[in-house]
This record gives sequence, structure tokens and C-alpha cells, in this order.
Amino acid sequence: MPTTENTFLNNSRVSELWTAIKTALAGKADLSALEDYTTPDAVATAIATALTSYATNTAVQTAITTALADYMTASDVTAAIANAAHITFQTVDELPETGQPNVIYLVPNGGASGNSKTEYMWIDGKYEKIGDLEVDLSQYWSKSELRVMTAEELKAILK
Repeated sequence: MPTTENTFLNNSRVSELWTAIKTALAGKADLSALEDYTTPDAVATAIATALTSYATNTAVQTAITTALADYMTASDVTAAIANAAHITFQTVDELPETGQPNVIYLVPNGGASGNSKTEYMWIDGKYEKIGDLEVDLSQYWSKSELRVMTAEELKAILK
């Protein structure tokens, strides 16, 4: 019985297949008399004979099913995502003694903007710095700088 590696078509097996077909056809007709043509039945028989050592459709389907058994279905993936721990952010003045998994702790670091934080995660029993965050809002209006637009100002914009 052929091994799995020899039951599927690959480059070397295609070459073998063509050799088997040519061999089978050689006994079916005088190819030179037919100018490289033969009957459809001879071709079908040659191909069927050459493919006898290859896996059947059922065997291929079984091999694929077995190979895919270790993979998740779409509903399994959806459930895994829904049940997975998701990253959350927590702003703290200082890091707690021990952290929680899947939490990014944002600790103020005294940056120039007043909105500068260092990011930490609790990994393998200790805090790991994962980055710095500083938001520059200097180009944005503050609440005190905003005022209600009048109807006339709105009309002027829309003209």
C-alpha cells in the first residue's frame, strides 16, 4: 500500500502519472499510425489504470477531515473571542503592589503637558513598562474658549 506522501499528486507524482499513461497507451494503439492520437476509451483506461495507486475521493476527504479536526469552527472562534480576556486601561496615581492580568496601568509621569503617562502591564509576576503616552491638546480649544454660535453666524457660513 502506498504511503500518504505517495498518494497525492505532487511534481514527481505527476511525472510518474504521465509515464504510466504513456505506457498504458503504448499497448492500446499504434500511436504513430494515429499521428499522436488514440481513442477516448484508451485514454480513459490509461488514466484510470495510472490513478489506481492514488487515494480515493473518500480517502482524501477522510484525510482532510482528520487534518482539520484540530482546527476550530467559526462558532468555536466566535466563542473563544467572546470569552477571551480583553485589555482594559486603568489610570492610577501609582502602581498597586501587584497588578492584574490584561490591565494597562497609566501612571502620571509629570510630563510638560500635564497629560503625560507611563504605561505598565503586570507580566510574569512583575511590572513591565510598555510605553509612554503624552497627549498634546495645545492645538484644541478649551471649554472656556468655546461659545454658542449665533443664527446670523451660522447663516453667514452656509451662504
